Amino acid sequence: MDNNPPAEPHDVHAHLHGGIPEAEVNALQSYWNNYAGIRDQLFVPLKADYLQFSSHLDQKEKLKALLDESVAIAEKHGQYTKALTEWWEGHLPHLEALPEKQNVYDLYHIFARTISDELNHLGILDDFKSRGAFAAYWDAINTDLKSVAASGWNAV
Repeated sequence: MDNNPPAEPHDVHAHLHGGIPEAEVNALQSYWNNYAGIRDQLFVPLKADYLQFSSHLDQKEKLKALLDESVAIAEKHGQYTKALTEWWEGHLPHLEALPEKQNVYDLYHIFARTISDELNHLGILDDFKSRGAFAAYWDAINTDLKSVAASGWNAV
C-alpha cells in the first residue's frame, strides 16, 4: 500500500512558456473556501487555463504583507483561537484531575478525540491533520504528564 501523496503535476507548457496552471490553483479550492478573496488577490488570468501572480505582488515581501494583512486569514485564525480556548476551558478539569485519576492514556484519548471534533468543522484541518498535530504536541508533554500523574502538581 502506498500512502505517499500523489506526485506533483508538471505542466510542460507552463515550464516552457510561463504561467501557473489554473487546474493546480483550482485543486486548492478547499483552502480558497476558507480564505474568501485571497485567490483573487493573488492571481490574475494570463492566458486560457493559465494564471499569473497579480502585478502588485512583484516582491515576496508584498506577498507576505498581503497575507499578514488579510482580513479573511485573521478571521479564520480568530475562529481557531476561539475554538481552542473553548476546548481548553471545557477540558481543563480532566487535566486537573490527572493526579487523582493517574491515567495519562485515558486523558490522551479524551483530548485527541475531542480536539479533532472541535477543529474539523472549521474547514482547514481534517481528522488526520488535527490528530497528527495534537499527537506531536502530546509527545512533547507526555513525560511531564506522567510525572504529574505519579506525583501530583508539585515543583517537580
